[in-house]
Amino acid sequence: MDCKRLQWQPLLLRQIDHRVDCVAPGPVETDFFLKGKTREEIAARAAGAPAGRLGRQEDIADAIELLVSRKAQWISGQTLRANGGMA
Repeated sequence: MDCKRLQWQPLLLRQIDHRVDCVAPGPVETDFFLKGKTREEIAARAAGAPAGRLGRQEDIADAIELLVSRKAQWISGQTLRANGGMA
């Protein structure tokens, strides 16, 4: 579900003082992602990323940490694409 499409969000959030956002990770170097892929396939995915590597779990955790911090208090209803610049 795309968080931006939650039409009830503004009314609900005023009542409970919370925000609703999503993190959409790109390819992340996890057992789930790596399973069944050859080294060549993995290297090709990493080479295709502007950052030149697959994402790391810490990269996604950092994106989540940003969204739950006070620095993101004016961000709401957004999907943050944490994908190293991959389209």
